[in-house]
Parts: sequence; structure tokens; C-alpha cells
Amino acid sequence: MNKTFTLLLSLLLLFSVQLWAGGKYDRDLFADKWDIEVKVFPNPSTSGTFTLQLDKLQADESLEIVVYNLIGKKIQSFRIQTQQGYFQQEVKLGNMAKGIYMLQIVKGDQKITKRLSYI
Repeated sequence: MNKTFTLLLSLLLLFSVQLWAGGKYDRDLFADKWDIEVKVFPNPSTSGTFTLQLDKLQADESLEIVVYNLIGKKIQSFRIQTQQGYFQQEVKLGNMAKGIYMLQIVKGDQKITKRLSYI
């Protein structure tokens, strides 16, 4: 592929992912204004296992954690009922093809989206 085509394809993919995630962009990828601190590590991962860490949680909130591939297909999801403070969970993609995935944390109509790189 020539460099111009590759650049154009990359920009189109970024724009598509931004629209898919609601059109909000920040340094964490996409996020609404939300007090929860979200960390995902290691990222990139060579094993397909990521640790999701949530901090500054309020007590008794219902969160949905969803992983999508880049075409928007839901790969896995789970719900958690929070306790005040801190939450940690492993997210395993080891049985999936290596590539880029989106991890979305949903609380009501608020969302935080993180990119997962499985290399």
C-alpha cells in the first residue's frame, strides 16, 4: 500500500471509532465527564490479559463492562455492582485474534471507552 492510502485509511478508522463511541474524544480515547478513574494495563498486552482498575467509585452503582472489536461486535460483557472505593478485574482476550479492541464502561447514559491493544 502506498503511504497516502495507509494514512487515509488510518484517519477514516479513527473517525469511525470516534463516531461509534459517541463522538467525544480525550486523551483516554473517549469519555464523558465522570469522576471514576480508569486504568487498563498492561496495554499493549502480548498475552491478551488486561487488568481493569477502577478507582473513586461510589457505593452501589451498577456498571456494565463491554469489550467490542473494531467493527462494533460485542466480544464479552459483564456487570458489576460497585462498593465505594476501588475495583479490579482481569479482562481476558487470549482466545481472540490479536488486534485492537474497545473496552467500554457504562453507567446509565455515561460511557468511558478505552482502547485495548493485543499484540
